[in-house]
Amino acid sequence: MRIDFARWLARQLNTKPGECEDYSAEEVIRSAMLLLYVGAKTLEMPSKREFVQLIEALRKKTFKHKPATLDAFLRDAPSAFQEMTRQAMQDFIDDALPRLKSPEKSADEILHAEAQGAFFVRDLPEEDVVAYDRLVAKEWVRITKGNADDPDVLATIFLSVATGHPPKAAALLKEAKSIIAAFRTRGFDSKAVLAFIDEHAPFEQREDLKLMWTQDLQPDAEIHLADNDPQMPDSHMDRALQYFRQNCVANWKGSR
Repeated sequence: MRIDFARWLARQLNTKPGECEDYSAEEVIRSAMLLLYVGAKTLEMPSKREFVQLIEALRKKTFKHKPATLDAFLRDAPSAFQEMTRQAMQDFIDDALPRLKSPEKSADEILHAEAQGAFFVRDLPEEDVVAYDRLVAKEWVRITKGNADDPDVLATIFLSVATGHPPKAAALLKEAKSIIAAFRTRGFDSKAVLAFIDEHAPFEQREDLKLMWTQDLQPDAEIHLADNDPQMPDSHMDRALQYFRQNCVANWKGSR
């Protein structure tokens, strides 16, 4: 009966059955109650971006619950589902609502970090993925210039942060030389990169970004940016700059 109830809610909120197949009935019910509690203008199951907007609306001091939305939704509902919906709404108010209204966790963290009390969201087309990132990680989008899927951009940013430089998506020749010189003097500050990722990147991307840094970029760059082989000195940074050009976004023209 609970599964049938969740499927009924999904149908009423313009969601296809296939979109819910990877979610539990409770996750579908919880998202439906959030939508009905906030009283969204368009009653359809939220995307990730819309989920964040619902939480932001909920947390505004001016927010007012609209019971009329639920009443209108249930006007032509079967009596059994009317009763189940009202009980589900009370459960949502008692259990989920205090957690959603608390500023302790961002909407991004609530959506991706919690095994218990999770929510259903619709899949997004690619352009909405970018819109979601802009909503939950404005500074990340600004720093990456919207190119967070480009490994060269990420490498430039991470190497900058690891050597105490401001995070930038591209580097001038003098900046690349400064990054290399700082590494050769002090090494990489890996903790700074991991902290930067935790502070700015969208929650669901953080672990992959950390692995990219610790298992791929950091050990590779430590080899190619170093000048510790007396048989093959690189005092003029020729080899290091070549590596930088091949793996980062280099804003300078050919080598001299």
